[in-house]
Amino acid sequence: APGAKELLQVHRGAVTVDVEDRSVILGAGDTIEFPGDVAHAYANHEKRPAHFSLAVFEPGARAGSTS
Repeated sequence: APGAKELLQVHRGAVTVDVEDRSVILGAGDTIEFPGDVAHAYANHEKRPAHFSLAVFEPGARAGSTS
């Protein structure tokens, strides 16, 4: 959705976050915020599992809304 924002925090392991033409490797305790309305992806390129939290903020969405 236009104007959306995403906030990702890594709890365990490592997560690679690609946002447009930028790539960042995050470790446990690291956080990144980025626009949710641009090309982006998350990946775990390690052999160990990764655990992370993701929050998505959509302007105009009501609390409890699923769309």
